[in-house]
Amino acid sequence: MKLQFAVLANYAEERGGLLNLMGAAWDTLNVHSDPPPALPGVAVLTGFLVARFLVEAADRTRELRLVAEIAGPSGQTIAQLSDGPQLNVGTGGDTDNWQFGANLVLGLAGVIGPEFGAYEIRLKVGGQWFPPVRFRVIDRRMPGQTDGPGEHTSGSASSEGLG
Repeated sequence: MKLQFAVLANYAEERGGLLNLMGAAWDTLNVHSDPPPALPGVAVLTGFLVARFLVEAADRTRELRLVAEIAGPSGQTIAQLSDGPQLNVGTGGDTDNWQFGANLVLGLAGVIGPEFGAYEIRLKVGGQWFPPVRFRVIDRRMPGQTDGPGEHTSGSASSEGLG
């Protein structure tokens, strides 16, 4: 099995084996205001993790259990996004050598980021760990600023309104 790609997106859905993404490829959540006093952290995550795996024909008969977790800046697991469901493998192809596509769309909404810094989403499918998807939560608060949404960004591009 191979990971073809993994990306963070503001919105994602799978329909008929195809992935529809909006605001994809962000790697930074900018925090522009203080969190509510009751929030036990610095940010509430939004968006989706989207991944596509290529599965060999021989692996289609195996149970491909999925584990996905988010680790915070201190290395601790802060959220378990999935633990147990199988990865849904496509049925295309007419030869034993064909790699079958398996799409994954997991929501991040409601996960609380406990501190500013680097995070990673760890994926394990069928007992195999894949390279983590990394992002960061950055403090962009200005003195005296009390409200306003955060934003997702990648490099110099900005995706306003979410986060």
